[in-house]
Amino acid sequence: MNIISGKFPLRWIAALCWLMIVGCSNDEPPVQDCVHDDREVPASGASDYVLHTEETICDNFAHSDTVLLYLVKRGEARRIEVFEYVPAMTRDEPRVTWVSPGRLRIDFRAVESVVKTYQVNELQVNIYVATPPPRP
Repeated sequence: MNIISGKFPLRWIAALCWLMIVGCSNDEPPVQDCVHDDREVPASGASDYVLHTEETICDNFAHSDTVLLYLVKRGEARRIEVFEYVPAMTRDEPRVTWVSPGRLRIDFRAVESVVKTYQVNELQVNIYVATPPPRP
């Protein structure tokens, strides 16, 4: 029996072609690459330090798991971690005020949860959350 003329191999070829067509016509969106967002937070007042947010967004709703706030002294690369949190669904941006060049105040309306608060030895950093997250 010739392989080409046999019915069994032709069925397999037809099935394989059908699977390729179905696989190529899938309407599912492609897997989204993670976007790394690192930006400066606007602040009122003056200081040699600049506050940044760092987050990685990996879903279609632009809602990351955690956001890290960190300080960088102008002209230096060393990062000083300040506060890591899970943002509230309202995506409240922190309101930042340099009360003096070495004293920072960060205000939030709400955060979903606090991941970690870091000890900042060279500056005074006060963080206030108007609606604190529920305790586990």
